[in-house]
Amino acid sequence: MRIADAVHVLHAFQKKSKSGIATPQPDAGLIERRLKAVLTRYGLRENAMSSKPTPKGTDNALVDLGFDDAEELSAKAALALKLNGLIAQRGLSQMQASALTGMTQAKVSQVRRYKLQNISLERLMLALVSLDQRVEIVVQPARRTHAPGITVAA
Repeated sequence: MRIADAVHVLHAFQKKSKSGIATPQPDAGLIERRLKAVLTRYGLRENAMSSKPTPKGTDNALVDLGFDDAEELSAKAALALKLNGLIAQRGLSQMQASALTGMTQAKVSQVRRYKLQNISLERLMLALVSLDQRVEIVVQPARRTHAPGITVAA
């Protein structure tokens, strides 16, 4: 739930029921209590939330959360996911991956933990190429069905 510039997670649980979609009553009660607490903190009433239009979500959670560089972060995450999958599939240690990709062991460690702030898209693409992957960059006009932006399919 988003209020002001903050995102509040009211509850996270694992669905255990094999049938039905209803939220279990104890979880529903807990969510309701936490919602009331958050609304109280912001001086809002319960019905105040329903009267505001809900912004339509996108297919990018980082955009929905308001990250300025959401597209770049998503692209880096997709490339890192592929890179980490290849490292795991080949059973490489961080030192072995470092030797193959030309990255330092510290950078490989950052990628393995998805700490991508100091790693460029280019560096991630070069690492994938060094692991015998083909990386394509396709530029095409934006269409009505596809807004301008960056997409990575890995």
